[in-house]
Amino acid sequence: MERLYVLCQVKERKLTQVEAGRQLKLSERQIIRLLKRLGSNDYSSLKSRHRGGNRAFNDDFKQRVLEIVKEKYHGPVETSHPPSK
Repeated sequence: MERLYVLCQVKERKLTQVEAGRQLKLSERQIIRLLKRLGSNDYSSLKSRHRGGNRAFNDDFKQRVLEIVKEKYHGPVETSHPPSK
């Protein structure tokens, strides 16, 4: 949570927005946007928005689904209609 620490220093006027941008490798404009989001006291809003959701299926489940689909839909089709060459 380095972002939170640096942005709090900016809010307390211990750091400038330009210095914060250098530390976090962000533009001054992006620092302003982050400060606006921080103003709502929603600290989770500081996370990168490029992250995926947390609704991913585990690998075992995915593998089982693929096995069922192959068995049910590809098995008979491949035996009765072999792939063309």
